[in-house]
Amino acid sequence: MDVRKVSAAMGAEIVDVDLNDLSDDVFERIRDAFHAHQVIAIRDQNLTPAAQLDFSRRFGALEDQLNAHYTVPDYPEVLVLSNDVKDGKPVGLIDGGDFWHSDSSHRDKPSMATILYAVKKIPRGAATPSSRTCTRL
Repeated sequence: MDVRKVSAAMGAEIVDVDLNDLSDDVFERIRDAFHAHQVIAIRDQNLTPAAQLDFSRRFGALEDQLNAHYTVPDYPEVLVLSNDVKDGKPVGLIDGGDFWHSDSSHRDKPSMATILYAVKKIPRGAATPSSRTCTRL
């Protein structure tokens, strides 16, 4: 596993790690990188909703999702964020990234972090549909 700073202010990319096969030692290094850089990107993962939950829960207890009708079936902690529309209906929360916001700022205890997993990513600048899932803790 390698942690690479992406800017002088904040952010790092973590490479050469598989979140499906994560030892406690490697997870501690990921958590340390999150604390040091505030934002981390871990690319090239292939996660099921269960694997996303397993990884997310290692950081702490997860929040319940208030938009329950946009969660992954059988995984109520995993919210679908998507601008895809199927049969005239959004397949996920369609405006989750339209404007700057702080997740769960309306709660007594706001989110410590949001973990996003790109299910379908788009090329930079493209206007095609994208989908991702998120967990909050």
